[in-house]
Amino acid sequence: MIKLVLNGKEISSEQQIHRLLADALDFPAWYGENLDALFDCITDITDDVEISVVESDDLVARLGERALLILTVLRDAAAENSRLKISVEK
Repeated sequence: MIKLVLNGKEISSEQQIHRLLADALDFPAWYGENLDALFDCITDITDDVEISVVESDDLVARLGERALLILTVLRDAAAENSRLKISVEK
């Protein structure tokens, strides 16, 4: 199982989130670091993956609407891919 923690206190940009996810989950070279590509790649995962977003309030304070959209994409992808578990802590 792959476990990844995204700490909202340590993330300063949307691109940083994309890079962290791409590196940890070995996304393909074509990954375009956008929300559509994120959804496509993360729903194609065949390993068990657990992503925990901690300090999400800090993430939202820093990135605003973009953070909320990323969290929505992660949750939507988990609803489609039973191998993906997402938890979000304020």
